[in-house]
Amino acid sequence: MSGFTHPNIVTLIGHGTVVGQDPGNPFFHATLAGFLATCPDRKLRDATRAVSHARTACELSHWRDWRSLKVFASAYRATGDPDAAMTWCEKALELAPPSQKRAVQVDLDAYRKLKPFLTPDYD
Repeated sequence: MSGFTHPNIVTLIGHGTVVGQDPGNPFFHATLAGFLATCPDRKLRDATRAVSHARTACELSHWRDWRSLKVFASAYRATGDPDAAMTWCEKALELAPPSQKRAVQVDLDAYRKLKPFLTPDYD
């Protein structure tokens, strides 16, 4: 595992290297989308790419994976579209297993309150 320090992992994920290894894997697309939507380093955030990768994850999972739908919601929230975020989070909530429904509900409640998960950039 030497050589895989935190910045190296961030670089691999941020530039899509992980997805390139297996472009048909919805987990990789969802992981990259989540990273792009919520990365603490705003230089690596890219909401548009996050939506694209999240959509791909949902398509590859035939729109039946609650985790991918939850990431899709998060990606839309990152674009500033809380209505789309709520729509996809509601669908994730419908599909989430009982043990995860509360966590998805917390996200949905935050979207409804327009409460961001990231501190906005004030440039």
